[in-house]
Amino acid sequence: MTYSKFNPILFLISLLLISLSGLARADEVHKHAATDAKTSGVDAAKLYHDFCSVCHGDRGDGRSQAQSGLNPPPKNFTSHKVAAELTRERMIRSISEGRPGTAMSGWSKRLGDEEIAALADFIRTEFMPAVTTDDSDTGRAIYAKNCSVCHGDRGQGAIWARSGLTPPPANFTDPALANLSRDRMIFSVTYGRPQTAMSAWGKRFSAEEIEAVVDYIRTSFMHVRTQAPANNTPQTASGHDHDAHGPADIMAPLPMGLIGNAKMGGDLYQQNCADCHGISGDGQGPRAYFIFPKPRDFRHPAARAKYSRAHLFEVISDGVVGSEMPAWDKVMTDQEIAHISEYVFDAFIHQPAAAELPAGSHDHGQHTH
Repeated sequence: MTYSKFNPILFLISLLLISLSGLARADEVHKHAATDAKTSGVDAAKLYHDFCSVCHGDRGDGRSQAQSGLNPPPKNFTSHKVAAELTRERMIRSISEGRPGTAMSGWSKRLGDEEIAALADFIRTEFMPAVTTDDSDTGRAIYAKNCSVCHGDRGQGAIWARSGLTPPPANFTDPALANLSRDRMIFSVTYGRPQTAMSAWGKRFSAEEIEAVVDYIRTSFMHVRTQAPANNTPQTASGHDHDAHGPADIMAPLPMGLIGNAKMGGDLYQQNCADCHGISGDGQGPRAYFIFPKPRDFRHPAARAKYSRAHLFEVISDGVVGSEMPAWDKVMTDQEIAHISEYVFDAFIHQPAAAELPAGSHDHGQHTH
């Protein structure tokens, strides 16, 4: 394509018509702004489409009808350099007041403060990659520094991680994860994901920082504006996801008033469980090499934050469909299962002083038993 026949006058007329059309729609948006804020909130996507996309492009990359006719060209919000330069405050000021020496005009007379802030946030979450220099958004900065190396700049999974890790990191843009609850995500960041490369971050970051990075992931990549109900948490084939929810009542007692004996449970564990789960409960028994998904590592921080006596009793009794963990209630009495649950809890789970793995520890390529 050549531009020898480019007519700047016709181009400016076209741009003016597009802008006037956007301004007409802006009047309508402005009239209903107060109502929208009280009901469904500001429609930032519509605001961007009406007022910004003509220059910055539908995808925020600066590829638009106006691209070749503007000097300087419109910002490419998908650029790491631009993302590092533009703080939220600067973007709000630019939208409000415009940018001298550019085609970026101020919109404060057409849009309210809430709309301008929503528009800036929409651009940041929809188009801009996470950067470590962003002090205005804690979750975004933490994600850029600690999570993007595996999960990718836009949450889709880094190329090396998708091919080099088994299982690969979660792709937060996958619609199948839309029902992943906020509580489960906070639990996973805090304690790690057993039998994956996802390590525990609970000792490095505060609860508030972990919540911030989870909220950043949910709004920026998963497009979840409200927390999914707890009963929407994905389940395993057995109907249970034994790591799906937040921290449990770790001291929950055995069901049916049962009392376990750890010494008797230890004998039963060595006879029936150690070949898979290991003598030390690390999931590295002699049969573990031949099993996939891999047996549970009871020492993992997620297990130690979740597996109460009651929870252990349930898993041992029911087994896990799709794995080699059988339903032991077919061959053992409730009392024998109670003994094993007591032993596992006392020997491996209830270790408050060692509730986290050493820094950098990972369990690769395994799944839950």
